[in-house]
Amino acid sequence: MRASFRSERDRGSPQTPGWLVFSWRVLILHAVILTGFFSSCATVWESQRLRQDIKQLREYVDSIRDNDLKKTENDLTDLRQKQADLLIQIDETRARLAELQGEIDLLTKANEDLKKELEATKEILNSIQEDLKKATEKRENEEELYKQGLALYNAKEYQKALETFKIIMDNFPNGKYVDNAHYWSGECYYSEGNFLSAIDEYGVVIEKFPNSPKRPAALLKAGMAFQELKRKKEARAFYLRVINEYPKSEQAGIAKKKLEKVK
Repeated sequence: MRASFRSERDRGSPQTPGWLVFSWRVLILHAVILTGFFSSCATVWESQRLRQDIKQLREYVDSIRDNDLKKTENDLTDLRQKQADLLIQIDETRARLAELQGEIDLLTKANEDLKKELEATKEILNSIQEDLKKATEKRENEEELYKQGLALYNAKEYQKALETFKIIMDNFPNGKYVDNAHYWSGECYYSEGNFLSAIDEYGVVIEKFPNSPKRPAALLKAGMAFQELKRKKEARAFYLRVINEYPKSEQAGIAKKKLEKVK
């Protein structure tokens, strides 16, 4: 059957001329050849374009990678720099903290020392207040004793007065009335006729208390005591001292009158 079919095809149809059949076949053959050629050309062109695209893609990827690597390196460099700066700041902060701690320690010690000084000052103030209190009490006692001694002297209780003045001398050697106590002790002795003892007490006032208000009177009474003892030379010397050292005093006027009697 295949042979007969080929024979019929080769012979062609009674309606188709032979040359036309041949031409058709040639055209078909050319078409096939051209199709293969163009197909082959298209494949080569597409392959070349694909390679080009792949090359561009690789270049793009390489460019992105290079940029990313460069950016990453820059970021790492910045990060390292920031880390270095941070470490420097940490070291500086630690150093400052150590310095501040040292200052705090100094302030703490200074505060403790100040507390100790305040406590010591407080104790001193308390001691001073206590001393002032005692001194006030002593002064009041001294003044009271002095008034008692004067009252006893005016009552002519000379021995009791002497005992009272002696308490002042013993207990208040730097007191307000100690010079007066010596003077009135001299007066007690003078009133009893014990002129030598009187002179001793007047002498204490004269020598140890140069600014005492009782000193002019002590000089005068010492002269009078020497006069009672008939020791005119000594009496005259004390009268002259009163006149020369306290010329405007009341005792100076008395001394001038006494001096006329011991010439």
